[in-house]
Amino acid sequence: MLHFHHRQARPQRAGPLFRRKDAVILLAVPALASVLLFSILPGAVCLPAAFRSWMPPQPLSAAEYVGLRWFRELLHYHGMPELIRNSVVLGLWDIALLPVPLAVALASQYCALPWLKKALDVFSLIPVFIPSVIVAAVTQKILCTEGLLNQFLALFGAAPQNYLLDGRLFCVYFSLSGLWSGMGFPCLVYKACLSAASRDLHAAAQMDGAGLLTRILHIDLPVCRATFLINLTLQAANILCTSTERLLLFRNTANSSFSTTLDLYGYELTFRASLMPAYSKAIALGLVTSAVNLALLCLARRAAAKWEYLYD
Repeated sequence: MLHFHHRQARPQRAGPLFRRKDAVILLAVPALASVLLFSILPGAVCLPAAFRSWMPPQPLSAAEYVGLRWFRELLHYHGMPELIRNSVVLGLWDIALLPVPLAVALASQYCALPWLKKALDVFSLIPVFIPSVIVAAVTQKILCTEGLLNQFLALFGAAPQNYLLDGRLFCVYFSLSGLWSGMGFPCLVYKACLSAASRDLHAAAQMDGAGLLTRILHIDLPVCRATFLINLTLQAANILCTSTERLLLFRNTANSSFSTTLDLYGYELTFRASLMPAYSKAIALGLVTSAVNLALLCLARRAAAKWEYLYD
């Protein structure tokens, strides 16, 4: 008589995929906690202040309820069209310069000269270790009357001038300095994308007679398309947001009509008010700006999804 011993099934261990997902979740916990503690929670607590006349250290519950007063004042502020124009123009400049890190990464990938490849890598990565204050100081030294740009143009007989006092050029040097200051991380991401491109496809394309430009257009750019669309979506959602720190570094009396944006106006309402700070008004301005940025994020995300659907 045969006896069959039924062994109890052992619980299956989670595969590498599940362990990888758990690791990703653990890595995301500090970022989510920081967003919750420093962005969502303070915003939710201070949100009612946009509808009250609040002055710290007064308790928010004891502040007078004024309804939509601050929103109406912002709507009827005579300088609001100029603030919106400056914010949108600087945001559009940042969007227009988004392909530059990708172009630098491609140039470094296919550069045949070792010294030029190293120079491109240093040029793109060194701003990671340089504070924005130093970048602004170097830019001002280059563009001032005795700066490097005027010394170069003097070789061709041009008269020296202080480009920092020309408000029409503010968007140009502000956006270019910001581009170089933040170029390091996007270049690293695009280089990682380019390293994932199939070498077999490049070899097959070369055997079929495809040139370098053709291979870049049909092999490398499709690999980087998703990353570029993510950067484009985030930049479009922040079109009204500009670095207040860099604006304060570059701003002067000559270019104030071109350098005053919505973020800088909110900063001045809070820290540079002539009589008393208008905290509630600044919070109302931030609330409106955040709502517009959220709407732009949704629109940009839908447009990016349609773009991806067309080219899949």
